[in-house]
Amino acid sequence: MSAEVLDVVIADDSGLYRQMLQNVMARIPGTRVVGVARDGVEAVEMVTRLRPRLLTLDVNMPNMDGIAVLGELARRGSGTRVVMVSSLTAAGTPVTVEALLHGAFDVVAKPAGLDPHEVRRVIHADLVEKVATLRASLAAGREPQGPAPAAPPAMSPAASPAAASRFAALAVGASTGGPEALREVLPRLPADLPVPVLVVQHIPAAFSAALAARLDALSPLSVVEAGDGMPVERGRVYIAPGGRHLRVERAGTGVRCRLDDGPPVMGCRPSFDVLLESATTAFDGRVVAAVLTGMGSDGLAGCRALKARGGGVVAQHRDGCTVWGMPKAVEQAGLADAVVRLGDVAGLLTTTLR
Repeated sequence: MSAEVLDVVIADDSGLYRQMLQNVMARIPGTRVVGVARDGVEAVEMVTRLRPRLLTLDVNMPNMDGIAVLGELARRGSGTRVVMVSSLTAAGTPVTVEALLHGAFDVVAKPAGLDPHEVRRVIHADLVEKVATLRASLAAGREPQGPAPAAPPAMSPAASPAAASRFAALAVGASTGGPEALREVLPRLPADLPVPVLVVQHIPAAFSAALAARLDALSPLSVVEAGDGMPVERGRVYIAPGGRHLRVERAGTGVRCRLDDGPPVMGCRPSFDVLLESATTAFDGRVVAAVLTGMGSDGLAGCRALKARGGGVVAQHRDGCTVWGMPKAVEQAGLADAVVRLGDVAGLLTTTLR
């Protein structure tokens, strides 16, 4: 895979950024810029004609903005992956989150207040990482495909004598492609879901509050960004803040969120492993973990600890994963009670948790 050249189209209404991105891509081995677009209409035309592996896409552009470009590419069935190159401004954050919810592969921030050389250095480092993730995703997509999984039965609750008659919490973990997966799963969970939902999504700190707000608008459940000391209540969804670990702990007869700035775990903060290990203790193993699309193996150790206490694990099937990494790790370790396509995740969880 490393020898394959990735064709790239750059779309930005800023001439300065168009030139900068061309210079940056020229310094990333194995990438080749095959088109440069000044607006969304040109971007769609070039992607359709040139079929690049990657499109770097500005959010705010004339004629057709980045969100409309994503929609049009989806309508045309384009397989090109899209990385949004966006400013981290308060006004731009919601629309960038909207792009992630509608299938953007990832986001690169346009830094503010830095000299041009530093801006180029930061963007280069970010894009090197995104290109590596894209290569891993493409490589996984060429692995032999297994048969579609059969629809599994609902999982049984923990058999511990201390366990109640049902699971007490749902924990969801995702990384690359996760916002789009969360948009599919969370709005399909019922308003009367009898357990709290704890979510770790690997996302920059500037975007997590906007992600929670947008998912709240889409979902029958209340969705909030978790705060330190916030009580964990049934029928509510708690999104881990970007850049901070989310744990839960017993507080009297209830459970509360705890946030900390401890070191990343396997490169991740927030870490799904950290959340799962604390939830396993706080809820006496009566937790279902849903492992969605994402790079790496965050969640593997946490699912292992959870299974040892009688918890349940659902993994997203590789078909439809942006990156089959996190679900693959738990599936291949034999920890998944069920492996289901994304469109079936919410239904299985609802049946299991009622």
